[in-house]
Amino acid sequence: MCASYGRAVKVDPYDAGLFSSRSLCWLHAGDGKRALQDAARCKMLRPKWAKGYYRHGQALMLLKEYEKACDTLSEGLELDPMCDELEKLYWEAMELKNGRALGRRFPFWLMSPGNTRKKHSVVCSFGGCWTVFSTSPSM
Repeated sequence: MCASYGRAVKVDPYDAGLFSSRSLCWLHAGDGKRALQDAARCKMLRPKWAKGYYRHGQALMLLKEYEKACDTLSEGLELDPMCDELEKLYWEAMELKNGRALGRRFPFWLMSPGNTRKKHSVVCSFGGCWTVFSTSPSM
C-alpha cells in the first residue's frame, strides 16, 4: 500500500495529502522514521493544516518522543482548537511524557459569554501536579 503512495508522490511531490496518507500507511506498518519524514514533508507543504501536525505527533508517539509530540500537537491545536483527535492525542502524549497515567482527569470547559466553544482543558493529577493547556491563543 505504501508503495502506491510512493508512486503518487513521484507524480505530485507537492500534494500534502499524499504525504499525510503515506505517513499513516507507515504508521500502520510500524515504521515511525518513515512516518515522521512524510509527516514533516506534509507540514512543510501545508503549514496551516492541522492534520499534518496530527500525523507528525502520531509518528513521534510511535518513536516514543513524547515531549516532542506534545510540542507538535500543541502547535496543531493552535491551528484547530476544535480538533478532538489532536486534543486526545495531546493528552495521551502528556501522560506518557510524565511517565505515568495521570490520576484522574477533570475537564473544565471555560466559556466566554455567548460562546459555546471550549477554551481550556485542565488536568488534575492527585500528586499535586496541575497541567493547564490553553487551546485559545487569545487567552
